[in-house]
Amino acid sequence: MANRLILDTAFFLYGKSLNSVCYTQMFVNVVGSDTLQQKPVGQDACILSISSVNDKVARYFQRFAKMNTGDKKSEECQETAEFDDQFDLRKRHPFARLHLLKNVAQSHLAQRLLRCALDISYGGSEGQKLDIFPARAPGAPVFVFIHGGYFRALDKSQYRYIALQMVKYGYTVALVNYDLAPRVPVSEIVRQILVSFEWVRENISQWNGDPNRIVLCGHSVGAFLAAKILEKDWPGGSGICKAALLSGLYDLGPMKRSFLNRDLHLSDADVLNLNTRADVVVGRPGILIAAGGEETEQFIAQSQDYSRRLANAAIHNELMILPGINHYTMSRLLAQKHNPVMDWITGSTSP
Repeated sequence: MANRLILDTAFFLYGKSLNSVCYTQMFVNVVGSDTLQQKPVGQDACILSISSVNDKVARYFQRFAKMNTGDKKSEECQETAEFDDQFDLRKRHPFARLHLLKNVAQSHLAQRLLRCALDISYGGSEGQKLDIFPARAPGAPVFVFIHGGYFRALDKSQYRYIALQMVKYGYTVALVNYDLAPRVPVSEIVRQILVSFEWVRENISQWNGDPNRIVLCGHSVGAFLAAKILEKDWPGGSGICKAALLSGLYDLGPMKRSFLNRDLHLSDADVLNLNTRADVVVGRPGILIAAGGEETEQFIAQSQDYSRRLANAAIHNELMILPGINHYTMSRLLAQKHNPVMDWITGSTSP
């Protein structure tokens, strides 16, 4: 018992310093149907130039432009190596395992402290399960979270810590699992996610949730899956009032041309048929697209591109590029009381 108490204390002390991010330089791009402007975030925030981010993305695309000449096989090998580097996040962030261990430790704490119903089946396979942490009062807003892991890794149980803060804000929390590649194809994962969301809409009232006040959130490829939910025309409406898409990937093409495809087995037809389509988003909820300034160019570029595609379809959204935040610390923002992401999520939907 003594060792466990020391370990938990170490995680919390580590987290206190790790998550002390200065937001005086945070900014938001507010994208409407015909506008793109910057506005400050936070009491002491200032407007920043995004030239450093855009320069990084421009250099990224310039490298690929140079691959239009030369031997085709050599180009393909160079392209694959480039994408491999973009998606090898643990190599880029050597302390990633500490963040994942912290997630697990605080998730165990959430399971002990909060009322919860774990591993509820919404489908017939082993992966089609949900965890629910009910709000204390009926009619509460619902926070639905979809984890990432490149469709092939991670588990909802590693994100139960999110409920610690969201339940305090008065939300019923639903964490969604799905079967993973290579056991199932990405098309089946998309189908399962749509089934899980329909289950939440039909059943969440049993756990004090209001199906007409849903905040949808996805991290990494979870943001891709959340975007697929936004594209479906749900009978009677989706009930989604906000969608927070964090550190997302919205184009399967680069994943197909990387080491990830050894597990994903994506074809050109899969990329064409499954890729996100901003022009068919239904219901016009508030949409946040956030990426960390310390992420690879691929994550930043895809977030910016999806924001532009939404804007071109006359769908208002807010694009945040958060300085000092990487792919792993992005999801950790959901464990904090205040930061730009949490303030956006809880702003007008908290009771």
